[in-house]
Amino acid sequence: MTHWTGFAGTGLTPPKDTPSSSGSADTLRGVMTTMRALVNQPLVDQASLTVTSILSGPPAGSPPAPREVVPAPTLAGVNGKLGALYSVTDVDAPPTAVQLAETATAERELAAVGKRWEATKTGELARLNTALDAAHQPVIKPELRPAPREGSGDEE
Repeated sequence: MTHWTGFAGTGLTPPKDTPSSSGSADTLRGVMTTMRALVNQPLVDQASLTVTSILSGPPAGSPPAPREVVPAPTLAGVNGKLGALYSVTDVDAPPTAVQLAETATAERELAAVGKRWEATKTGELARLNTALDAAHQPVIKPELRPAPREGSGDEE
């Protein structure tokens, strides 16, 4: 069985501030575009929508959530929060109570993003992989690291 090594060309927009996830998101975009022509399009579209929402939230043009609904954390949001926390704690002093509280919030949000991702891998992506395999197409293996992009800073 062959497999995709990532995610490029799927119509998803990777978060700009998530270097560790952007290669996989780029690869997924390409894979999803190709798959729409090969397998059940609603299955591909649902997987794409789910992955997009985990990475960066609902796609542009989605109806706004009701005010009483707290939006689910996203990988881009957690990454941004952790980056900001890192920059303000990069001093020779103990963290403040606010920094500790924000760190705990970021850890909870990251755990929630991880749970959503695990559910997606065993849900939509598993169903999509079943359809791809039945169509004799490569399956998605999100655990594989994408190939480093030239000029991305991943070179030795």
